[in-house]
Amino acid sequence: MSAQIPAHFQNAYQKNLELGLQQKGSRLETCVRTESQTAERDFYDRIGPTEAQDVTQRHGDTKYANTDHIRRACTIIPAVWADLIDKWDKIQLVTDPTSAYTQNAIHALNRRKDRHILTAALGTAYSGKEGTTPVTLPASQLVAVNYVESGGAVNSGMTIGKLRRAAAILGLADNDEDEDTYLALTENQVQDLLKTTEVTSEDFNSVKALVAGKIDTFMGFKFKKLSPGLVAKASTTRKCVAWKKSGIVLAKGMEVQSKVTELPTKNYSVQVWCSGMFGAARLDEQKVVEIDCLEN
Repeated sequence: MSAQIPAHFQNAYQKNLELGLQQKGSRLETCVRTESQTAERDFYDRIGPTEAQDVTQRHGDTKYANTDHIRRACTIIPAVWADLIDKWDKIQLVTDPTSAYTQNAIHALNRRKDRHILTAALGTAYSGKEGTTPVTLPASQLVAVNYVESGGAVNSGMTIGKLRRAAAILGLADNDEDEDTYLALTENQVQDLLKTTEVTSEDFNSVKALVAGKIDTFMGFKFKKLSPGLVAKASTTRKCVAWKKSGIVLAKGMEVQSKVTELPTKNYSVQVWCSGMFGAARLDEQKVVEIDCLEN
């Protein structure tokens, strides 16, 4: 056998261009109220609860309820993803990357919806006639990072006690028990539940099934595991969010659209372009709870 044959061996490359690890698509779009919006800013109105009055006097004056009207503003903003592929890239890469780039762009735009939703959940909402009055999430809607059901306060990750407290906050506000309740968190918080000393054997089996993807509901919450890059984190505190579906609105001015175009001014490079127009707003503070969790 000739000793020179190995020198003529050729390299081969896979022709498929794989996408890097990422959250594909929006995981929260179906978990909130969704609306089409044709103006930059739109308003969502609701009325507050009132009390009926007993009639204690014959022919007495009518007593009127002072119905509270609450308005929330939602502003949509365009988002764009774009990148170029040189003519020569297709030759040197062996495969045409255009399709992979387009998929990557669509995933990025759909994740943008989740970012809007989570930002609206914990951020500043805007009320008033013109939608200019800032409304922050009150401290009463927070389960602190050091919350414990008994004993001395100590910082901790996600615990059964924190879930119970979040459920109690929503329940005490007279939220509809039949309405879906969601919880946005990361894999780290699910792992916290497996390690907590509060977990009973029945709870432990449920959390194991949650980790394995066999179920998505635990203690009344529909768990939505998201990329850590989407769930807000301040220093070592991960800010998880629990909410009722009607408590947050996602407004869409334009759904995700993609275009592939040759650009003469860029030596006919191919531009992969993707865009959408979204916004979100918290409609009711009593339908949203922040659960702070220690995450080193």
